[in-house]
Amino acid sequence: MKNSGVCPKCQSTDIKINSLGSWGNMTAGNFYRCTTCGFTEIWSGKGHQRDMKILIGVSIGGCIIALGMLVYFVMNS
Repeated sequence: MKNSGVCPKCQSTDIKINSLGSWGNMTAGNFYRCTTCGFTEIWSGKGHQRDMKILIGVSIGGCIIALGMLVYFVMNS
């Protein structure tokens, strides 16, 4: 639908681009939804893949920092 502008299910040309916004858009990509039948395609480009790697790195880093702080407070209490 992204490239053709036509729904493969019902052949409608009434296509809407939906984004989840913020983190949701970063993780999922862009949603192309047919407003006639509801068929949806999700497109993820190289930019989304790069953003996912950044998100995973930040998440893992945050968990390691939180775990380190927990160990520090347990050992020093």
